[in-house]
Amino acid sequence: MHLPLNTRLDFLKIFEKKTEASNIFAVRKADNEATKRLILLANSDSSPKYKFSTFPFGIISTVGFVLTIVVMFLNSALDIFTKIPNLKFASLALILFLPFAVIPLFADSGEASQGASKNLSGSFASIAVLKYLKDNGIGMPSLEICVLITSAKEYSSAGAKAFANSHSSDFKDIPTVCINLDSIACEEDNLGIISTKNSEKSVQLIKDGSADTEKEFGDSVLQGKYPTDAVVVSSMGIDSCTLTSLGADYMKKPDTFEDMKVKTIETALKAVVSGVFLYEEQ
Repeated sequence: MHLPLNTRLDFLKIFEKKTEASNIFAVRKADNEATKRLILLANSDSSPKYKFSTFPFGIISTVGFVLTIVVMFLNSALDIFTKIPNLKFASLALILFLPFAVIPLFADSGEASQGASKNLSGSFASIAVLKYLKDNGIGMPSLEICVLITSAKEYSSAGAKAFANSHSSDFKDIPTVCINLDSIACEEDNLGIISTKNSEKSVQLIKDGSADTEKEFGDSVLQGKYPTDAVVVSSMGIDSCTLTSLGADYMKKPDTFEDMKVKTIETALKAVVSGVFLYEEQ
């Protein structure tokens, strides 16, 4: 499935070069008639690396632009430059400064992080579940298992949104839940669940599956703070949640293969696989 990456309309992103990306969707059919479905969701793109932290420059540029417009409006209405000459020079200095404040917003190192923990780990784990079942000859009499690896997560979940727009009515035939595996190779202590407005069954599935691990999964510290593709899938009417090991300081953490925590992946995978078996038995 191809989609334009610039389908996002976030601030400044509309100026980026158009290109295409693809989602990957695979289905392991139930051995008999499918009466329920599980979607394992992940994303394949990595975050860009910037030379600057764009947030403060964005604030400065926005505030400066608004102040300039306000001052120019007041001058045209009240002729305040005549009454307060110094304000004229301050406004001129602000106008000259704005371009320099805007430049860092476009300054990109041209590099992408390796995306090892965020989110090669989730893509690997989703596929690994299917491989584990196949390699061990484990059947699923009534459970259909799907793997959806989306692209353009960093582009406002453009890949997930494209999938939802094209397949919104394809999953209404049987009960369906979705577990999003997003960055499960960070610190094990950070493993937690990000719920959506429609996630009761998927959350319970992970919690029940975690009984076979030494880790009790609670709410992620990023609940309500980190946008995930599960939110998009949930908008399709599918019970969806996210399992992640990202901590509150995830943006400051390196994202290289050397920094991946294998134990965290093992714990997350064990919980998901156990959840698959429990869902089949229901």
